[in-house]
Amino acid sequence: DWAKEYTGRNFRSQTFAVSNRSLDYELTAPFCLPEFYPSTGNAFGNFKGPYSITARCLFGRYVHDWAFDYLYKLRRELQMPAVATVGNRAKHRPYMVTATFLEGHEGTGEVLRTLDDALAAFLDDIWQSGELNNTVLMVGSDHGLHMGLNFAYLQNGRIEHQNPFFAMSVPEHLYQYAGDYWAAHGEGQAHPLALNEQRLTTPFEIHHTFRVLADWPQFSSNDWSRSLFYPQKKGRTCSEAGIGASFCMCKVQ
Repeated sequence: DWAKEYTGRNFRSQTFAVSNRSLDYELTAPFCLPEFYPSTGNAFGNFKGPYSITARCLFGRYVHDWAFDYLYKLRRELQMPAVATVGNRAKHRPYMVTATFLEGHEGTGEVLRTLDDALAAFLDDIWQSGELNNTVLMVGSDHGLHMGLNFAYLQNGRIEHQNPFFAMSVPEHLYQYAGDYWAAHGEGQAHPLALNEQRLTTPFEIHHTFRVLADWPQFSSNDWSRSLFYPQKKGRTCSEAGIGASFCMCKVQ
């Protein structure tokens, strides 16, 4: 569990919480059970474990269904008012939750299809609930497909590997703020999020986006200018972005 290992190694628990409440949530323990993650033999084989080319199941259900159940229940719990205020209005608890899905981590490209309906239902539910009015939702990948014939033999497979998917939904008020900030401090009328769609960005920009959100509304101007809310340099090179040559998708012929 890389997130828990990183957090535990770099942050003391008391500095990673507010009022003894953790700032983020992650479900890990069920996915260490032997039915999904073999305790003997090869845990990363083709027919068992998180890289299996067959459907990944746990107690008769897809593994990802357990993760979505956790997300549904956690969202409902955290939407409960934390503090009652004047006029029967309530202050809701801010939170961050992460979920990791490995259905795309195998060579056939078929296991990923088992995730489609559950992911679509989750996205529809979070939209219908109105949560996106005050929630930033990010869906991304650490890399593109790096298994199978397409990656092994074709250039477009290697390009896909170096160009991972990323999409972000932001509340209207935050979208408007980012546009107004750029209009006041930058040049042109195009929205920074739209500009960054066609510019070279990296996980470092996502990192600074998280820092802005964590400190909102009193964010650092340095974090803002290095985040996705601010246009990154046009014509940015891999060298400027700190991307190694073997991972650079944007090469001049």
